[in-house]
Amino acid sequence: MLTTGFLLRIYDFLLFNEKQCKLMQKVIIITGLAIVLIGILYPYLRKLPFGQLPGDIFYKSDNFSFVFPVVTCIIISIILTIILNLFR
Repeated sequence: MLTTGFLLRIYDFLLFNEKQCKLMQKVIIITGLAIVLIGILYPYLRKLPFGQLPGDIFYKSDNFSFVFPVVTCIIISIILTIILNLFR
């Protein structure tokens, strides 16, 4: 059986305060700007050798191909770690 106190705690949890709303707005705006920036830079980003580095796994047969860019993922992870630690 649900008590009134339990329902009020759930209701309070679902409500966002002003600080949370401002943070969410910033996150949405930054995400949108990042998507637009990637879209603008995409023709230039395609020319980079990511996904074709030594250590990336490629398998191709007659009607099937599989790509697992191990080294590319590691390099992107290192770059993102450095960038995010600069903004901390």
